[in-house]
Amino acid sequence: KIKKPITPHHTMFDKMVIKLLFKHHHILILLVLLFSLFNFNFCKGTKLKPLRVKNIGEIVKEPSGLTYCNTTNSLYAICDRGSCHYIYELSLEGELKKRLEFNKKNFDDLEGVACDDINKLLYICEEGKRVVTSFYLDNYAKSSSYNHVLKTHNSFEVPREGAEDDSSGLEGITVLPNSNIIVTNEKRPGLLLEMDPYTKQLVNKVKPSYAKDYSGVSYDPYLNKMWVLSDQSQELFLTDLTGGKVYDYWQFEEMRNSEGIAVNETHLFIVTDPSSPSGKQYLPLFYTFYKPLQGTGRNYENVVRQDWDCIGCSTIDEEIQELKDEGKYFRKQKNPNEYDMTSLIILVVASVGGIFILTLFIGSALVTLFVKRIRSKYIVNKETKNTFILKDVNNSMIDEDNEIGISIDDQNNNDEEHINFDEIDF
Repeated sequence: KIKKPITPHHTMFDKMVIKLLFKHHHILILLVLLFSLFNFNFCKGTKLKPLRVKNIGEIVKEPSGLTYCNTTNSLYAICDRGSCHYIYELSLEGELKKRLEFNKKNFDDLEGVACDDINKLLYICEEGKRVVTSFYLDNYAKSSSYNHVLKTHNSFEVPREGAEDDSSGLEGITVLPNSNIIVTNEKRPGLLLEMDPYTKQLVNKVKPSYAKDYSGVSYDPYLNKMWVLSDQSQELFLTDLTGGKVYDYWQFEEMRNSEGIAVNETHLFIVTDPSSPSGKQYLPLFYTFYKPLQGTGRNYENVVRQDWDCIGCSTIDEEIQELKDEGKYFRKQKNPNEYDMTSLIILVVASVGGIFILTLFIGSALVTLFVKRIRSKYIVNKETKNTFILKDVNNSMIDEDNEIGISIDDQNNNDEEHINFDEIDF
């Protein structure tokens, strides 16, 4: 009779797998996380393709903000070049309709513009001074065929809330349905601040972390959500009205210095600032996109992308190539979604490692199950080295004392390797 249950010993392979899975499980977790990171980053999701693009440099030298007014069915662009002292009213195709003049001496580094359809106002914001000023939309001090002099309505300063870098200050602005405004602090830190323009008080502050910077913002009355633009991340986010919760987001195919965004019922409009750190220029471009639907961006999988011909894209590509040939176009920024060879090797190794560990785990389980079934048929007498085959063993044969009666056949074949059950006494 055997006093102890028959428990098969583990081979070196089994012990190695068990040690990896239980004693060094953190290594397995790390490899699985790296494998997930590899798949996440290389599944880049849907990119937005423009419907139309054109160079508007002859109209707006350095566009830095954009908004849409339902009241006039027009777009309004702001310019942050020193010689600019206008808000430019544009058609939906980017053609000049009017120039709205203000006293440039009182303003510096204008980065954002927003339309308040309810109160018939236009807002602009100054990056370094952190000042927001509003003008009457349709009540001009002076007027001519193209030029109209704006009348000031209100002005107030936006609190810093920890933002000390004047070169990365107020960048985007939009008006909410309650007539409060949202302004973005570009970075260091990135902030979305809700202000009451009448009490001039801060209502809400959000410090998001989903983008490298926050260069533009636009309220969408048709969705009752906000679009948040990031130049450095080259991405567009659909958020709640605080800018804190992201519902979906998209990448751009290729866009440099996206600074302003506007939206109507069916389309998105974006302008790019031609300035660059090196002095060489990008192009002042005006983009039109079909407004993407929530559920077609990177927050969702298995999206079928719709395609169309971009009007003007080939012309802009030729202009950019000519500037590059002349050395007048700024070097290509590193796309945050592109990887150097080192990063690629690390991610590939992590992916292969994750697959190997997963295969090892499944294979070990199958092998262990198979070996256990084979081992349960053999025991070995340590003294005589004789091998015995167990016959017809099952759990129903175990009695109250945990003893089991078995019949055995002598199998003295020493050429065959069998498992040695050290804990079994005969």
